[in-house]
Amino acid sequence: KPFMLNEHIERLKRTLISIKVPAPALDATPHIMDYLIKSNAPSGVGYVFLCVSSGAINKRSLVCRSHPPSIIIQAFPKAYKHAEIAHAYLQPENRWLTPGIKCTSLIANAITALSVPNGALAIYHNRKGYITEGTHFNICVITKKGSVITTPANKHILPGCTRSAVLAICEDLGIPTQEHPIHKKELCEAQDILCLSSLMHIGKLHHIEGAPVASSNKITEAIRERYSAMMQQG
Repeated sequence: KPFMLNEHIERLKRTLISIKVPAPALDATPHIMDYLIKSNAPSGVGYVFLCVSSGAINKRSLVCRSHPPSIIIQAFPKAYKHAEIAHAYLQPENRWLTPGIKCTSLIANAITALSVPNGALAIYHNRKGYITEGTHFNICVITKKGSVITTPANKHILPGCTRSAVLAICEDLGIPTQEHPIHKKELCEAQDILCLSSLMHIGKLHHIEGAPVASSNKITEAIRERYSAMMQQG
């Protein structure tokens, strides 16, 4: 069944409230998702895309109130595996001031993603050199002392459900965690760098700014193993 569905739905509701779009009835969502997964991904392994539109656009108004919002749900087959990311590069923030709102207005993210070499990922940093997040993922680092650090869940990032799962896993496994700003120098000195998202899962980064990142980290493998077990349970 869909992984962390309740968490995703609650985040969707918070976004709708923040942009003043009335939340449609979502009670039937799990049943629709089950049907789509069985139809489009018979093996039961895939991903679901859920989107709420604001309704038909009135050209004379930036906010439409003439039609109720619509729900769009799609399901696709996709093999489950933790991502192995060859390269990532640091890029200055170019987004609007509310990246914590999850929406499809991602033109700044798309521009940044296209500014790095093909196949590589882009990681944002602010004017003071502190990491915020990637163009479509959260960042988590493992220090050489064995601590897991991630940027705080504030207005500067979109707090991902995978990020929440990793923090819960670390607490359960007794792995020390910290939530504080990460300077790009700390990122380059990390024992391991993880890229967290619903599609990459616990993605492992192998090079940052062309420099190799240490590998064979037992903490990373423990987190990945527990996360995979959670995925199987739904």
